[in-house]
Amino acid sequence: MIAENINDNQYSIDDFTNIVGEIDKSLVSIDSTSSKDKYDFKVSKDAQPPFDKFHAMLENVPGFKETWEHKRKDMADDSQSGYDLSLATFMAKSGANFTEQEMVNTLIKNRMKFGNHIDKIKRKRYYARTIKKARQAVETEKIHDRLDDYKLLTSEERKKERGKIRNELSKALGVKIDRIIKYKFGESGEKSEYLIHSNDEIISLPDVTYLIHQRKFDKIVADMLGYRMKHIKSKRWRDISQYLLDVCYLIDLGEAGTTYGMVVDNFEKYLETWGCPVKDDEINKEALYMKMREKEPFIDDDWLYIHFTHYLTHLNRTTSIRKKASDIVKIFKRLGFEKKQVRYKSNQNWETRRYWKIRYNNIRRLVKNHEN
Repeated sequence: MIAENINDNQYSIDDFTNIVGEIDKSLVSIDSTSSKDKYDFKVSKDAQPPFDKFHAMLENVPGFKETWEHKRKDMADDSQSGYDLSLATFMAKSGANFTEQEMVNTLIKNRMKFGNHIDKIKRKRYYARTIKKARQAVETEKIHDRLDDYKLLTSEERKKERGKIRNELSKALGVKIDRIIKYKFGESGEKSEYLIHSNDEIISLPDVTYLIHQRKFDKIVADMLGYRMKHIKSKRWRDISQYLLDVCYLIDLGEAGTTYGMVVDNFEKYLETWGCPVKDDEINKEALYMKMREKEPFIDDDWLYIHFTHYLTHLNRTTSIRKKASDIVKIFKRLGFEKKQVRYKSNQNWETRRYWKIRYNNIRRLVKNHEN
């Protein structure tokens, strides 16, 4: 009770000096904003629901009377709080335009009617949170209703409405979806990967199961964006996943889209980006050693030397899909790369580093043949 009186500013610190002695006011912080200042409604045990709106709901809205009387048999949570949320949802959903104060009054009256935890009536935060949850639930239902309208369209018609569907999906999931690209690759297009552009981030989905299964989708979104998506009821997720597929833009990469194709196509870009000096007596040895210290590629006696980690980093940065190191190792071996320990000078010391090497003319021929 003392805490309530302090919040109501009925006492000051000086009123307590006779009880606890002199108080150092510099050590005491009082929140001058009381709970009544934070909310636009009042709470009272004598609160009454709006007569006309309330009785119209009792007479015309199926389920409202049973909820008011606590006679629902389908309630997963049949506590007073569960009924509070259900009543608030009915009012938020109705076209009667219940004000926040009217909703609070109705909830208080129901609690007084059944005498459940009367002390909770004082908790404005509880009522504000309950009403907010109810309104969010209603808004979510409206979003899904709008999405359901697209079921009436054909697949081709839905593609024309991609922008609108993406906006509704963004609201439903709590994840901004700017664009979804489906990459098909392989000689017969038997494989596919997906990229979701969300603001400045890119979410990479290794295969279609990450769109079909909500748990997988949620996990990869949390990993890439750092926050969880809104939970969707299982019976609704099937529709959501179909809409995600409907808004995809298809890009068929053919064989070039396979890991093998990307690696081969990427070699020329890699060498152009990092340069490839020839290790002979005519070049600046220190410049070459600098490249070796930085793990950059070089040529020695017609052999191209590539540091695996350096190349893999470049590949992942310059291609759309992140690749596993083990997959790239297999491709290196398939192309004819060999492992080689290379000695180089670092400051005044000689050190060794493992590279992969291949005949430079061979890799050039592979790239040219692949382009053709």
